[in-house]
Amino acid sequence: MKPVVTLLCPGANSTHPTVLSHCGQNWHLTSCDSSEWAESQLDYICISYACGEDLVPHMGLPGARMPQRMLRVIETVIDHLQPSALWIDAVCIPQTEPERSSALMRMGEIYANASIVCVVLSEECHEVLSTIQTSERITQHQLDILDRDSWVSRVWTYPELVNSSRIRFIAEGAPDVSVEAIDVLNQVGTAIHRYKEEKNLGAFTFRKMYPNVDSLEDAIVDWRVAEYGERFAYQVMSAMANRRCRIPEERYIAMLSALTVSPTPNDTEFAYSFIAHCQSKQDFSYLFSAAPRRSEGGSSWEPTGDHLWKPVFPWHCWGKKQSGYLKEERLYLENLFLPKPGPLCEEAVVFLKAHVLKQNVISEELDLPWLVFSQLKEAGLEGVSECMETPQGLMYSSFALPEKRNGIQIAVSTEIRSALGGPCLILTESNLDTFECLGAGFFVGKVPKIGQSVLVS
Repeated sequence: MKPVVTLLCPGANSTHPTVLSHCGQNWHLTSCDSSEWAESQLDYICISYACGEDLVPHMGLPGARMPQRMLRVIETVIDHLQPSALWIDAVCIPQTEPERSSALMRMGEIYANASIVCVVLSEECHEVLSTIQTSERITQHQLDILDRDSWVSRVWTYPELVNSSRIRFIAEGAPDVSVEAIDVLNQVGTAIHRYKEEKNLGAFTFRKMYPNVDSLEDAIVDWRVAEYGERFAYQVMSAMANRRCRIPEERYIAMLSALTVSPTPNDTEFAYSFIAHCQSKQDFSYLFSAAPRRSEGGSSWEPTGDHLWKPVFPWHCWGKKQSGYLKEERLYLENLFLPKPGPLCEEAVVFLKAHVLKQNVISEELDLPWLVFSQLKEAGLEGVSECMETPQGLMYSSFALPEKRNGIQIAVSTEIRSALGGPCLILTESNLDTFECLGAGFFVGKVPKIGQSVLVS
């Protein structure tokens, strides 16, 4: 049976039950063959919104519940865009299995094929969007308003945003003002830069003060720099680490939707569906998870446990996947920087002071590794305070390192780029040409653009 997508469409004489009546039109649910609507470029609009906690009886499904604000959200979009068809989760996702799971696994495809994704923020954000539309200066008060909006804090709004070809922001109940995503990025980005300059704030302090605004800027940047299906696992893990979800499985489904056109579930083991997809694309960036490695049996490099989704450091990154391939149950990883232990060189000290601490002069009496760790930990680093020092930078592990560190090798990705350094694996020599993996960490310092290959058992 071909997969279908359920849309909300207007039609006075439809044989389908009426779900919504607005401005003299009845809206009903109709099912379309997904291959047909994708090929014909059916003109429909997806709605992205934060559903909230309050529920009311469902409009079209007796006995079911739906978000209280959904009706007003739909009406706002209809008044603004007069669409020929709509897609919104609470109405268009089937309530019975297996149709429900199939629709959830195809959310990325549904949003990617929409002519427009309309992001509906809270009523309070009308003031902010009006300022952006008229190219006026965003104030600190308006940054406060934007940061309070719950839309950006949901796991689903990341794939809904980054998968879209065109995005428009409006506020609930205010269809008269709309703003394109690129204008939001430009205006909010300018406001963030200006606010940091005026208050002499670093990136860590700003994220602590405005976590949602900071996350919004990163998400729109991701939308701009990567096409649908071209993102890599660690990028998505980092972008979604601090977003909220109702159940753990929802996070993995949302991550898969941000990574691939047609994710395939592995029964109910969505975490391992995520890993299987990454391996099929030869994207091993998921290995930079803070989760522990297998202590016995199986491959030492495989993360395990309930928190496979958690990155070692959820900071904005870009670049490529972590290249590699599997052969005879061994993993060949490519383009890794392998620094040797040793005291920090002067260039590395300057980098740490400027990029992490935002200070050029620090008393030599102060513990530089501890100061760097404190900043990273506050920003979400998964790890312990002890670090390994190299001439090029500092490595913070996601787990307690062994007392005897002879034979330990840090392997930093040169393909995943970050303003602060890059994620790494912590390896130990197994034999002459093979390593075992102890876990993951984050390297803070300058990372070269070219590395070497490593074999992990």
